[in-house]
Amino acid sequence: MNVISGRYTLVDLIDVRSPESTDATGFRQFAVETWRGDDTTLHRSVLLRILRSDDARVPAVLGAARAAAGIDDRRLLRVLDVVDVPADKDKPSRIAVISEWANGRTLNALLTQREGHPVRAEEALLWVGEVARALAFAADRDVHHGRLRPSSVIMTDAEEVRVRGLSVDAAIFGPISAGGSRPAEDVDGLGGLVYALTTGMWPQEGIDPAVVGIPLAPTNRDHVLLPSDIRASIPRPVDDLVGRSVLDAPRPRGVSRINDAAGFAAATGAAADYLSPVSSTTAVISPPSALRTSRSWAARIAGGALALVVVVFIGWVGVQLISGGGSGPTSNQNDDAIDESILTSEATPFVEEFFATGESLLPIVAVRSYDPLADDDNNGKTDKKRGRENEESATFVIDADGTTAWVTDTYASRDLDGKGGVGLIFDMGEPVSVSSLSLGLVGFGTDVDVRVANEIQRDPDLWTEVVAIDAAGLFTDLRIARPVVGRYVLVWLSGLPRVSGNATEGQYSGGVASVTLRGTIPASTDV
Repeated sequence: MNVISGRYTLVDLIDVRSPESTDATGFRQFAVETWRGDDTTLHRSVLLRILRSDDARVPAVLGAARAAAGIDDRRLLRVLDVVDVPADKDKPSRIAVISEWANGRTLNALLTQREGHPVRAEEALLWVGEVARALAFAADRDVHHGRLRPSSVIMTDAEEVRVRGLSVDAAIFGPISAGGSRPAEDVDGLGGLVYALTTGMWPQEGIDPAVVGIPLAPTNRDHVLLPSDIRASIPRPVDDLVGRSVLDAPRPRGVSRINDAAGFAAATGAAADYLSPVSSTTAVISPPSALRTSRSWAARIAGGALALVVVVFIGWVGVQLISGGGSGPTSNQNDDAIDESILTSEATPFVEEFFATGESLLPIVAVRSYDPLADDDNNGKTDKKRGRENEESATFVIDADGTTAWVTDTYASRDLDGKGGVGLIFDMGEPVSVSSLSLGLVGFGTDVDVRVANEIQRDPDLWTEVVAIDAAGLFTDLRIARPVVGRYVLVWLSGLPRVSGNATEGQYSGGVASVTLRGTIPASTDV
């Protein structure tokens, strides 16, 4: 039984891997042995990587080992030691990198045991999200993995995630991704892990399947198939996550690639929230105080029939008072030249009505962009209802293609260079009672307000705000505490996320990929 440095006993030979290439100088790289060993001093299992001292990779391996040894995160199996192994009559001198050992199953072993049957999408996102958060912790200290694959991740007997090979595996074996940088390679690997867990395949062309231990994904022209093309039950958030991270997968139009482990961790959290029955990004927000105050008396009226009559009557009186001029803003000459589109009439606020029970999907008749605070013609006046921003792509939000999106212009500040917002208006064709909505957004960290009106307002502040959320995720569900009625729904982006991967400070852009509205069509209250 071999003993290294008088302390580490070699117990099980796990793998012997010959070099895949030689370095630029032609100096040979030699086979690397991987062992499970026993630390006889501390009586614990360890992992050993052993390579010859004259191997060209030794300097890089030593540097990687030193870097990884300084990262203290329970999810990352640490480098414990590097020891010299003197030459003997059978072998030349070598070095051994000693790392922590975790009892459990690697992901490829788990998939093999399941005979290719994948895990549920929610589990995959949970597990890989843990891996991403661990790598984000290391990346904050400028240490990356560089060679993520299913055998890099271990599910312990206690169902905890452990990651092995931080920095060292890439130094020994090289990357398996063509990302071009360690952060990009880690994002590619993280997406590959989600793909592997949900499909049982690895999303990369031109590599030896033995490297990842599972079959390679099928391809279509220049790309691997998306997960839902392999298994129809895989939900769209997984497709979107893979498309934004896996280099060999098609990327959805209108969205940017995830650039680092922290971004990937946020993306898995947003996708998991979208799939969860009780989403952590779900907002349940009461109507604004002014709306509550103006109707607070109604809540105190007892009796169903009396309440109905009183609310309908007061609502009618309110419309007459407001439409009669009151104190509300009036239109000016700028509004006379409004184009004949779906949204042309003068602004009047909506009134709240009783609505039938039974929430259902609400059909959207038309959509347009809304940029009332801009001054595109430079005449010193805001554009009001005529304002548009990237109008040609507004219909992407309601098409059947989940890879398209309406995207804003790029701004130098989060508040759109002081403009304060831009958005989309959805025409429902008739007044509807909106009770909840689901948004697919472009980028992470968008501030979103949802507002309702019966007529198109020339200023976003004249719309009635019904729900809002700051720093929203990629997929966000919003529920309105008290459903409201109106024909037009405004999704107003008042704060934009930073453009991902842009090295220049002050680049902000957002957008909307999809909108689903739910509620009812109120019964007539005419008397």
